[in-house]
Amino acid sequence: MAHDTGSSLTRIFAPAKPPAGAKAGTVGEAADAKPPVVVSLSASAPAAPAPAGAPAAKSFAEVTTDARAALDANLARMKESGRTLGMGANQGSQADIDAAFQGMDRRSLHAIASNSGGLFSKDEQAFAQTVMSQQLVEATGMDDPAGFQRDPARGFLAGVRFLDTVSAEEKASDNWRLNRAVAQTNYESSMTRDHPGEKAENVDSGDPVVNFLAQTIRSKEGTWTSVHDGSYVDDLSRITLFKDGTDASGLQKARQGAGTATRDAAARIDITL
Repeated sequence: MAHDTGSSLTRIFAPAKPPAGAKAGTVGEAADAKPPVVVSLSASAPAAPAPAGAPAAKSFAEVTTDARAALDANLARMKESGRTLGMGANQGSQADIDAAFQGMDRRSLHAIASNSGGLFSKDEQAFAQTVMSQQLVEATGMDDPAGFQRDPARGFLAGVRFLDTVSAEEKASDNWRLNRAVAQTNYESSMTRDHPGEKAENVDSGDPVVNFLAQTIRSKEGTWTSVHDGSYVDDLSRITLFKDGTDASGLQKARQGAGTATRDAAARIDITL
């Protein structure tokens, strides 16, 4: 059954209520304005592996502390030049958002968006979520609606690949799992619709929760608008996909499976060391 591609992605990939005055880069807005790229990480340019002898990656707690310091420094520089992100009014222009989050990688943005350590305000979280959504919109090519519609499957696959490059902390979030499941199911559906006879790539993430979400979404093909309202997701059990409670037990089992997989991976690492 065909589904409304634009509707599903507007709701899944972009915040439902971006800060007033900000160009959030949603699919619906993309036809009117191309959102700028705030951070350099993209599907076409994944982070390069660390060279031999490079210092160990920072812990997420360190990333969080650094993100707080970087955001404070950026906001201070803006204030000195008479600019503000408008936190109190929940307003900010795209130029102000760019200035506030300049120099931050995706992991830092996730620390802010997820309010790691409880160090960030609701407005700061919302702006960081907007920037992350802009990155995903650009990765899929949906900032160019005409180009995207020429081959949606390719765009969705690029979205899958982009999401697969993010940090382990982000991959453990409910927001990532929902976006990943939607990108996957849209890719597979688009391949069936637009590339009959061609074999779709294997885009299984290996995450039990993502697999369960993908299965549930497929079972409700054609009802994308009831899947998710577009807000940043910090609890999958509260999204409308599960509002009738019929799949709640399945989600719980999938979470347990994800927890087991994580513990097994940690055990393997310990043995290797």
